[in-house]
Amino acid sequence: MARIVYTRPDGGLSYIVPVEHSVEEVLAKDVPSDATDVHVVDDSAIPRDFTFHDAWRNDNGRIVVDMLKARNILRDQIRAARVPILQALDIEYQIADERGDDKAKRSIAARKQALRDAPADPTIDMAATTDALEALWPPSE
Repeated sequence: MARIVYTRPDGGLSYIVPVEHSVEEVLAKDVPSDATDVHVVDDSAIPRDFTFHDAWRNDNGRIVVDMLKARNILRDQIRAARVPILQALDIEYQIADERGDDKAKRSIAARKQALRDAPADPTIDMAATTDALEALWPPSE
């Protein structure tokens, strides 16, 4: 089945799935006038994994991933995912503090610091593919 891919003025990629109208009708009716790099592609050209869809770019009708943007998307995912974990660790820390358990406090503080450091992990910058990025988060622990 055909898909229409194009680049929006903001640089992002959009695609349309013609359903009720022909590709030609959809091209004329639904593709914005400010769209660039408009191509009709086969369904197989659309990646099945949407994890990094905001990093997709249209390269002459071929969908490629802007790895810089994909890395930043992963960093944002890490930041969002760590919020409830950090909140739970704050409570654990308070309980350990009330008990006077310095060993538990040190352990919790180290776990919190690891979460704070996670977006700056240098392996994120070394990842060459989205599969490599996905393997980094969540951590295996």
